[in-house]
Amino acid sequence: MALRECPECRAQVSDQASSCPHCGMKLKPKQKLTFKHYVILAVAVLLAVAFLQARHPKTLGSPAQQPPSAQQEDKILAKLKQRVDKQLSAGDVVPTSAARMYNEYSANEVSADAKYKGKWVQVKGRVDSVSKDITGDPYVALAADEYGTAQVHAALYDVQIKSTKGPTACSALDKAAALKKGQSVIVEGLARGATLGIPRLEQCLIVDAK
Repeated sequence: MALRECPECRAQVSDQASSCPHCGMKLKPKQKLTFKHYVILAVAVLLAVAFLQARHPKTLGSPAQQPPSAQQEDKILAKLKQRVDKQLSAGDVVPTSAARMYNEYSANEVSADAKYKGKWVQVKGRVDSVSKDITGDPYVALAADEYGTAQVHAALYDVQIKSTKGPTACSALDKAAALKKGQSVIVEGLARGATLGIPRLEQCLIVDAK
């Protein structure tokens, strides 16, 4: 029996296991892609790129804006403080991981809603992708399995913590643009249940990124 590393918790698990016994992340056996798969994938990518360019000509990689003035910086920090105060006034934050939260919603959405919905939640996970919703606001998809087919979506609050070393802030777009696929992050946000089986968080702050 061969072993492989769980991408979520880094523990050694059987390559035949359907989920990690340590953290619950769903695992799938590696499959060889055929020529047909590559053709389908290439067509899908081209269609997706064309669709996104048509709807959102501006990307996360757009030229950076001029640094905010001191007065604008004060307003940004004040808005960030409002978001933090809102979470602090709500009391305890529910800790979890992307894999655990997704698995709980997959097993019993009613039970998962009772645990998470309407509460502030801290979620640990890996960045699978960074995208924009239909309004142009950025959100982060956290991988809940080995291949990113299971995800937790975290919509970012429009003001983010720029650095944990000082009271500096930045826009959600700037924060999102700095994230990389596979990067370990911790996000804190308000749980809003699941849509089409995908757990969703709103008003999220990225409190740690490694």
